Amino acid sequence: MYRQFPYINQFQQYGQQFFPPFFPPFPQPGQQPQIDSGTALKNRTGALRINFSRRFFRTPTVVVSPLWRGQNAQVAFVETITDVSTTGFTVVSDNAANNYYVSWIAVL
Repeated sequence: MYRQFPYINQFQQYGQQFFPPFFPPFPQPGQQPQIDSGTALKNRTGALRINFSRRFFRTPTVVVSPLWRGQNAQVAFVETITDVSTTGFTVVSDNAANNYYVSWIAVL
């Protein structure tokens, strides 16, 4: 049997929860978050380079999701992001069709 000890750290004390500085990570006053998104046709297997419509001043976080229009089935392979830069990213998978797309969002 495990003994449970109360866990108190610098951010939680006596039933009240304190958050570390910069939580949530709001932008500095006068700065706006940079966001770009889109959908790209993936009609061949392998790597697909997707360029952003804007240039980020640092490397953003990118999330991708499959979009298989008109199909009532799941995709066979996971889309994998292999490279992200300030101008775009590369996604790789063996999924491909004339109605298969990769939806994405990039956030800084």
